[in-house]
Amino acid sequence: MRTVLIITLTLLCSVLVQGQSGGGNLEIQYNAQNTAKYIQVSHNPANIKQLEYQREAWQKVVQAEPSSAVYWFNYYMAARLYYLQTNGGRVDSTGKRELTAIAVGMDTSVRAEANLFEQLMIKYFEAPTYKQATIYLEKAIEKAPYNSFLQTELPKYYYLINEADKRNTALSNVREVSGTTALYGFCRAMVHSLPDSSIIITNGDYDTYATWLGSMTTRKKLAVISIKWLEDEGMRERMLNDAGLKLSGYKKEDVAEQLIKQNPGKKIMFSLTVNPGYLNGINKSLYNTGFCYQYSAKPFDNIEVLYNNLVTFRTEIYKPIGSSEVLKNCMPGFITLFRYYKDTDKERAEETAREARKIAEKGGFWNEYSSYFK
Repeated sequence: MRTVLIITLTLLCSVLVQGQSGGGNLEIQYNAQNTAKYIQVSHNPANIKQLEYQREAWQKVVQAEPSSAVYWFNYYMAARLYYLQTNGGRVDSTGKRELTAIAVGMDTSVRAEANLFEQLMIKYFEAPTYKQATIYLEKAIEKAPYNSFLQTELPKYYYLINEADKRNTALSNVREVSGTTALYGFCRAMVHSLPDSSIIITNGDYDTYATWLGSMTTRKKLAVISIKWLEDEGMRERMLNDAGLKLSGYKKEDVAEQLIKQNPGKKIMFSLTVNPGYLNGINKSLYNTGFCYQYSAKPFDNIEVLYNNLVTFRTEIYKPIGSSEVLKNCMPGFITLFRYYKDTDKERAEETAREARKIAEKGGFWNEYSSYFK
């Protein structure tokens, strides 16, 4: 049963960074201010229901057998992923209280001095800062270096301690971002569409990992910043130094705006996977280029850029396997192109519709968008 849960939870993690997209209207060159017009932030009800069921089931299991660290850990992870999925990749205050209660319950019911792998991992997730968390992660690595739950945490850890080779090796073991996934295809395409010396802002762990992997296929000088990792002091210092950026005196809600204001002249781009809630204050100046938003204080005609990235260039990059919500991020750009060319260039309009259909059919959601290409 534990093996089944681990596999299920690992698969469901990949949903957290997917389905958050951008859009707008043709008259304002499709910037980010009308994100919700064509694509809403996506939460998969089936996955949420499954996680809720697992959370409740493991709660009953620990009540029946409270001495098992494994059962407590499975309960904790099911609850953690449930709250992440229902709150756009974040754990809200209700979730934090429940997770802390689970951690306390585990310490009360299982010998605290045992320092079992499961205990260390819960302490890792509960630590107030990432630097403190790494103390528990290092001990967990000593206990079970090949445990599947470690694989998704190690790239971030090795990045923090500046072990580039180990980070790259660890990345290759995270199957959710491997070269066969749609997330990797999307992030690799994004990387290749960026100008040299760009700073690309990503959302969370998985799209950051996939962007790192994609960066290995180009000679461009790029810096990658996870907007969620900025919330931790240690990770923030590491990422800002790498990117040569300044950032101080900001709130979570205006972090993107402050990055732009405090770093004039820098080529700061935002992946389409970034939650629109982070883009307050600058969304009217962000222009969809197919795989990311480009900031421009002046009006920017993005039509030809969209065409080159999504239609001309896209076919050499995308080789996704299976259905994936992340591919929906491309659809606003395709819709913009089709609307623009529909009355001005019939041939390009048809070409755009064909390419959009290829992507949507690979992702399994063509029926949701076919009406936009008529």
